[in-house]
Amino acid sequence: MVRAHIALVEEPGHRAVGKCAVFTDISHLKQLDRMKMDLISFVSHELKNPISSLQGSCALLQSRLNIEDERTARLLEIAGRQSRRMQYLVQDFLDLARIEAGQELSLCLTEISDPRALIEGAISLCRGMVPDRPLTIEVAPETPAFCADRNKLEAVIINLVENAIKYSESQSPIAIRVHPVEDEVIISVEDRGFGIREEDLPKLFHSFRRVHDDSHGSVSGTGVGLYICRHIMQAHGGDITVESTWGEGSTFSLHLPLRCSLNSGEAQADG
Repeated sequence: MVRAHIALVEEPGHRAVGKCAVFTDISHLKQLDRMKMDLISFVSHELKNPISSLQGSCALLQSRLNIEDERTARLLEIAGRQSRRMQYLVQDFLDLARIEAGQELSLCLTEISDPRALIEGAISLCRGMVPDRPLTIEVAPETPAFCADRNKLEAVIINLVENAIKYSESQSPIAIRVHPVEDEVIISVEDRGFGIREEDLPKLFHSFRRVHDDSHGSVSGTGVGLYICRHIMQAHGGDITVESTWGEGSTFSLHLPLRCSLNSGEAQADG
């Protein structure tokens, strides 16, 4: 595989006298990319089974044992919550491998009639990061039911909430709002954190690209979260947008079409 760079050659007075072409063999780089994605896919598949076993064991212990020791019950709750977060992380990399291979993301669409319950479930998986962070949920009463892949939408919300937590001060509030606008439902995650510089906004949704700012220290992350989020939203026929002011905060908005691609008898009812 070859990459070509072509430039116009001009003489004084900007008169074109020819073109210069440089060809670079990038076959090795493409092979390394394929190997990277193959490794990510393999490792992710291998991790799915032990994580599922861990989740099942935690759920079994929580449901069958009469745990009077509050500390033991709390540890089981944490183990179950963290294993679920690991499951989402593994699924992120499986989705990444599919995206990079040019494959469509598969969706299991259900009818979401109670978005508050969906968001509360997502927030519960983020609470371990900062249990005392002020988080509010506002759902407009006129919000209609809509179709989405519940697990993937929850994963997107988790990603946005975790980013809002990471990129803001410890007691800075986070607001999650749901409301309909014309033919779509919008779920927005707003923080009053550090914000994003205007020149960095185009980089946000690229794979393995992160926005760095030394003034706020090192922030952990994989660099693929928002990239995957955008593909998940586009697979739903929607999109993700961002508004941000440096030093004041950011608002990420998920746009979900109200039209459902399923026939009325095919959609699974869900909360």
